[in-house]
Amino acid sequence: MVSWKDLFLFSDICMQLGYHSGGLSQHNLTTGLSLLSEFGYQSVAIGVDFGWLSPLDDRVAEQVQRTRSFLNEQKMSCVVEATANYFLDPRQRNWPTLMENDPGYVEVRMRYLRYCVDVSAELGAVCLSLHSGPKPADVSFDKAMSRFVEGLFELVKYADERNVHLCVEPERGMLIDTLGRFQRMLHLLDVPTLGLTLDIGHAFCSGEVPLDAEIEKWRDKLVNVHISDAKSGLHQHLPPGDGQINFGLVFDSLVRNGYSGPVHVDLEAHSHIGADMAKRCHDFFSPKIVSANQGEIS
Repeated sequence: MVSWKDLFLFSDICMQLGYHSGGLSQHNLTTGLSLLSEFGYQSVAIGVDFGWLSPLDDRVAEQVQRTRSFLNEQKMSCVVEATANYFLDPRQRNWPTLMENDPGYVEVRMRYLRYCVDVSAELGAVCLSLHSGPKPADVSFDKAMSRFVEGLFELVKYADERNVHLCVEPERGMLIDTLGRFQRMLHLLDVPTLGLTLDIGHAFCSGEVPLDAEIEKWRDKLVNVHISDAKSGLHQHLPPGDGQINFGLVFDSLVRNGYSGPVHVDLEAHSHIGADMAKRCHDFFSPKIVSANQGEIS
């Protein structure tokens, strides 16, 4: 199985603007996808939770096939995101994880992740993106890292058999919370089909700057990008223009470093104005991506 980076080397596809379904959580699957296509988005990040393509839906297999047909007809790509905020447990966000003491709880998470791999394979997704989840309070960091890597290795094998690439997204509050922790994880597990989801806002608010240097450093692992505005030290996804990020330089750096994948706007907290925000973000980001793809800095 070739790595995602190998696929980039043989592709003349330009970077594509997409939107994360979390920002349209008050819209159903069909309506949300239609809006994104109408606005001109070229990709969608589908978060598997209670909403779009939930395994609890009796007709999910049919929905998956309809989604694949729609994406193919509209020439849109997709990423599957293993979100599961309160999906596996209504009382604890992002629980259980692959790091729990009870193997039964670990298997609950693994079953969910295998389902997400299966959906990714059916959709022909660019990748399945996941986060590590938070470290259990009664588990040491080293033990948690060992357990996460062990589970991730099993998931990689399952995904490889289905021609699905995996990537891990560092996020505050998770075991893998920074790019530095992602690098530590790679010391234990580094295979060609395991890549990085880089959330530009996460990196910026965590002080992992300058962003262009981080993009260059991780160019060989970069599979998927999330974008939103942010302020230094504040973990909050902001609409473009409400924070401090220079997006022109970010997109220029992505192109210069050979990135030709999706860039998904991630504004879950703005789902109450999802349609308006999706349109606003397309109007803001699309010219900048076009300029970057053409070798211009906007």
